[in-house]
Amino acid sequence: MDHSDSRGRWSWIKPALWGLVLGLIAGPSVAGYLGWMVLADTSQRRVQQAVVDQEARTCALLAREHTPDVATLGYGKRHDLAKQYAKLPWSAELDYRVVDACADGLAEQPAQAPDTHHG
Repeated sequence: MDHSDSRGRWSWIKPALWGLVLGLIAGPSVAGYLGWMVLADTSQRRVQQAVVDQEARTCALLAREHTPDVATLGYGKRHDLAKQYAKLPWSAELDYRVVDACADGLAEQPAQAPDTHHG
């Protein structure tokens, strides 16, 4: 067997292996630092927050439907009202993140629908 041939191959393979190892180690770190990679935990938190936001909007809509002038109520009254409407039929239990977000949303004036009637 010719050792010079295997040394020639090894001299080419050795830097390629080092590059592969360094790429496997540094790649995810650099991608995570630059924000190119979304971690499962981050993704799950974003989905949970989107659910809370949507349920809070539904809660505020229901509360406004049944109670006039909710924006004029104090925080305690809005919070009590939010507790009544935050437990949605598909929710297993009352989520206080939804209650708090709903009470905050009730303090704001609801968005007006655009006027589609041209008089």
